Amino acid sequence: MQIVGDMPKANAAIFYHPEGFETARPDLKGRHVAGAEFLKGFVRHAELDKIVGALTSQSLAQHFSRQVKAFGATAPVQALSIMDAPGLASIGALSLPGVNMGASAWLRRHGDQRGYSLIGLTHTISSDGAFDAMFEMFTAPLQPWDALVCTSRAAKAAAEVIMAEQADYLSSRFGAPVAPTLQLPLIPLGVDTEAYGAFAKHRIAARQRLGLADDEVAILFVGRLSFHAKAHPAPLIQAAALAAQRTKARPVVLFCGYFHDDNQKAVFAAQQAAFADQVRVLTVDGRDAALRADAWASGDIFAFLSDNIQESFGLAPLEAMAAGLPTVVSDWDGPRDLVRHGETGFLIPTRAPPPGAGADISARFLASVDTYDLYIGQTAMLAAVDVRAAADAFVALIDQPQLRAAMGQAGQSWARSTFDWRHVIAQHQELWAELAARRASGIESAPKVAGREACPTRPDPFRAFASYKSASISPRQRLSSTGRARPDTIGQLLAVKGMTAGRLALAPPEDLAAMLAVLAAGPAYAADVAAAIPPERRALAMRSLYWLAKFDFISLTDG
Repeated sequence: MQIVGDMPKANAAIFYHPEGFETARPDLKGRHVAGAEFLKGFVRHAELDKIVGALTSQSLAQHFSRQVKAFGATAPVQALSIMDAPGLASIGALSLPGVNMGASAWLRRHGDQRGYSLIGLTHTISSDGAFDAMFEMFTAPLQPWDALVCTSRAAKAAAEVIMAEQADYLSSRFGAPVAPTLQLPLIPLGVDTEAYGAFAKHRIAARQRLGLADDEVAILFVGRLSFHAKAHPAPLIQAAALAAQRTKARPVVLFCGYFHDDNQKAVFAAQQAAFADQVRVLTVDGRDAALRADAWASGDIFAFLSDNIQESFGLAPLEAMAAGLPTVVSDWDGPRDLVRHGETGFLIPTRAPPPGAGADISARFLASVDTYDLYIGQTAMLAAVDVRAAADAFVALIDQPQLRAAMGQAGQSWARSTFDWRHVIAQHQELWAELAARRASGIESAPKVAGREACPTRPDPFRAFASYKSASISPRQRLSSTGRARPDTIGQLLAVKGMTAGRLALAPPEDLAAMLAVLAAGPAYAADVAAAIPPERRALAMRSLYWLAKFDFISLTDG
C-alpha cells in the first residue's frame, strides 16, 4: 500500500487469467470488457507503488506484465503464485473476477485465515455455477473481512434472495440458524469517460463509413446479438418502427455486436423482415474495434431494452452516457441505477411473472432436461418490455434534437462525476482498507482445528485413503541403498515426458541425490537420511522416500 498524504491507498492482488481480461476474441462478452476495463482503470487510477497479479501458473506472468504495461502501468509489476500465502498477505487482498470465492477461501485456510481478504464480484449470477458458488458461501470458510461486490442494486437484491433461500434450507436441514459472514457492498462498474467522450470527434467520417445519411437518426444498440442471453430484438425494432410512423425524420436501427450462431442471426433477420418496410436496420461486427468506434461515433440515441436475468449491470448504457448519447433502456436490473429517467434518458417499464411462477423452469434446469441457454431463454421470453413506451421515448428524442443534446450532456456529466474509473477504483480501495480493519479486529469464522483437514472437500489423499496401504515409513525405519541408482538415473526418469506428477510430488533431484549419498555410506534411519536436506524441505524429503522405494533405489529393513 502507498501512503498519499495521511491516507493509505489499499492494494489488492488481481487474480489474473487472460480469459477474463482479453477483448480481442471471437466470443466477446460483457464480462471480458468489464474485466479489461477494470484492470485498465486500476492501473491508471490506483496510484500504487506496485501492480500485483495472482496467477495459477508462472507461465502467465509475462502475459500479465505485458497487458498492464499496455494499459499504461509505470509502477513495478509483480507476479505472485496463487499458492503464495505470505506474498498475498503482504498485499492484503485478493480481487477475484466473479462469485466463485469458495475455493480461494479453502486455499487460504491452509495458512492464516487473517492473512488477506477475498473480494468477489457479481457478473452473471443466474447460472448453476453461480447458484452453487453462493451456496458454498455458507460452507466455505469465508470471513467477515471478505466481500462480494454487487455491481447494482438489483444484483445485490437477487443475491440476497438467493442466499436467503439457501440459508433457510440449511437452517431447517440442520436445526440451527445460518448466515453468510461476508460483506455485500454496492460498487458499480466503471467507464473510461475520456475515451468514450472522444468518439464524437469522428462523427461525420464514421457515419459516412457506415452509410448513414445526414437526415437519418441512428438508434444504436451495442452488445452481443443474442435474443435469449442479452436482449430480444423485437421490442427495439417494433418500437423504432412505431416511432417511424409518427415522425418525419428517418430512424435507423444500428446493431453493433455479433451473432454467436446462425440461429441467433435468423431470429434477428425475422424481426428485420417483419418491419423492414417501416425502419431500416443495419448490423456491424462489434468485435472489430474500428467498427465499434464508428458505431459509437455515429449514434444519436442509445437503446438497450434488456429482458434477461443473465444481465446484472449493463455496461453498454454507461458507455453510451460517457459517449454523450441519450439513453432509452428497460427498467430492468442494473440500467435503472445508471439512467436518470427524464434527465439522462428514459426508463421503459418491464413486466415479468411473480415469484412461484417458474418452479417448473427451474426443475427442468436442475434435471439437465433444459440447458442453461434454454433456462435463461424461457425467462427472457416471459419478460415484457413496454414497446409503446419505448416508441414514445424514441419519438421525443427523434423530433427534438435539443432534447437529445441536453440528455446526452446530462448523461455524460453524470458518468464523469460518478462512474469514471477514477471514482470507482477509489471505492474499491476504500473497501479494501475497510476489510483490512475488519481483519485486524474481527472474530474469525470457522477457525482451524489442529490435526483436522484445512479443506474437508479436498482432503489430504493420504489421510482420506489411509486404509488402502499396508504401512508407512516411520522416522526410525532402517533404509539401505540397493545400488541401482546411477548418477544420472533420477534425472533421466524425471525428464521423461509425462512425469510431471513425479516432479511436482518430489523433492528436487539434488535433494534425492543427497539422500542416496547418505545411504551409499551404509544403512541409516529414515530421519537421518532426511536430515541431509535443509529443514524447510525435510517433510518433502520424507515423502520422497516412497518414490525411491517405488523404483527400488532403496530397500526397507526391519529393526
